[in-house]
Amino acid sequence: TYTIGCPGIHSLSAPLEFLTKHCPSAKIILSPDFGEIYNHGIAEKVLQTIYDYQESGFNVELEAWQTNENGMPKGIDDALKAGAKISHIPGDEAIKFLEEILSDVGTDESNNNEFGE
Repeated sequence: TYTIGCPGIHSLSAPLEFLTKHCPSAKIILSPDFGEIYNHGIAEKVLQTIYDYQESGFNVELEAWQTNENGMPKGIDDALKAGAKISHIPGDEAIKFLEEILSDVGTDESNNNEFGE
């Protein structure tokens, strides 16, 4: 099992080639800045990253935690420092969750979420 938490959303897929070559059956836990997950650009990139890992044969989960109205704790480091309850959303459920975010075009993109309650 590998947890991938990178500075910047565009780095999440960077280890894909290495992991495909050296750890083809690993479980991958993506840990993007969950405090920004309701941003459509972020949600879209995370969704594409999940698809990329799944297409390469990986079992993927999305790490999640409850954030406040200001999107804090933002990243996994902040969540761990704050003692937030960390949840793992299995790949297909994560895809549905992200697709729901992306289907809410024109609605208020709240940073608050229900994970870790």
